[in-house]
Amino acid sequence: MAFENEIRKKIEQSDFAKNNGRVIRTINVLSGKFINVDSVCDALNNVMSIGEFDECLIYLYKGVYIEVREAATQRIVDDFAKYVYSELEVTLTQKGIKLARGFITDEAVEI
Repeated sequence: MAFENEIRKKIEQSDFAKNNGRVIRTINVLSGKFINVDSVCDALNNVMSIGEFDECLIYLYKGVYIEVREAATQRIVDDFAKYVYSELEVTLTQKGIKLARGFITDEAVEI
């Protein structure tokens, strides 16, 4: 049983890292421009669940890889949980661009 739990844990960690990389690469497609969060979610809906996408956004935000703003006012938000995805836009920060380009690494983000 311990072996099965260890394997399950490694698979979940691998999926998390791959999903974080997918989100970073998708946002990076627009090279520094803000993109609607709903559009990013839609682009990735065939490879990850909404729950997995939420986890990725939280991790990448707390890791200062992404910046999130309210689309209507263009004000940066620090608690995007108060909004629906269609109201928000996201872009990579300087650190996020470095990660996307391979200048830095993060074991929880597989580029």
